[in-house]
Amino acid sequence: MNDALAYVNNAWIGLTEGAGTWSAAKGHFVDIFSRLILKSATQVGSNTSRSYADLNAFVSAVSKSEGESLFAGERVAPV
Repeated sequence: MNDALAYVNNAWIGLTEGAGTWSAAKGHFVDIFSRLILKSATQVGSNTSRSYADLNAFVSAVSKSEGESLFAGERVAPV
């Protein structure tokens, strides 16, 4: 899951810190974020077997629990 989250985070950094051209960074981020929101079955990046739907479910689970299990040192069940 960390690889998938890192991929999305890198797209955000590229958008906010100006990696390459603005239009390319914006297009890349919009594509990634749209797949995340729409729970796409497409694989996230190339370093993980997780899909955008898996990542969406993970983020939803963490936000519902407000991350309490993460802060308590418990392992979150894989999605």
